[in-house]
Amino acid sequence: MTYAIGLTGSIATGKSTAAAFFERHAIDIISADEIARDLTKAGEPTLVSIVSHFGQGILKKNGELNRRALRNKIIRHPAERLWLEGYLHPQIRARIENALCDATSPYVIIEIPLLVSRENYPYLNRVLLLETESSLQMKRLIARDDCTHDDAIAILNLQPREELRRTIADDVIRNDGNPEHLEEALRVLHQNYLNRTTTA
Repeated sequence: MTYAIGLTGSIATGKSTAAAFFERHAIDIISADEIARDLTKAGEPTLVSIVSHFGQGILKKNGELNRRALRNKIIRHPAERLWLEGYLHPQIRARIENALCDATSPYVIIEIPLLVSRENYPYLNRVLLLETESSLQMKRLIARDDCTHDDAIAILNLQPREELRRTIADDVIRNDGNPEHLEEALRVLHQNYLNRTTTA
């Protein structure tokens, strides 16, 4: 199976920027978030089941998922978040494995934002963790999602603790907002991963 790198980190730490870097270097990218969006497109059976659980209030008028409405529900009700993850995550993992079998690049990056254990991802050869300073993370999140400070805190509180992420991380990049620093750190890792694939 293709050499696989799990890319993870809390929200607004630069995972999408890192994934874009690897993609520019002809590395296949598998995104758990993109898979989740595909599974929850209007009319998809997965979305039908989610609406059956949460009600029509999580849909837009055109039948698409209102992600902000769903997020607000799981922020207020932790048990609902656990239900959603228990229903959605096995489907996401199955699609990741299928996509991994189709990968053709020397190694593949699998972006998994909520990765805190390798148990369900035994094929991961390494894990790359992105971190950032909390105030910068807060600023990015508010700007990106156009949310209030209180909403941003609630969203961040849903994220796994960084200590858990570090226990499974092989490589850690501290993304302080300096694009040149991030680019150079990723360039070094890219060469490192290429070298590992030739000896794996």
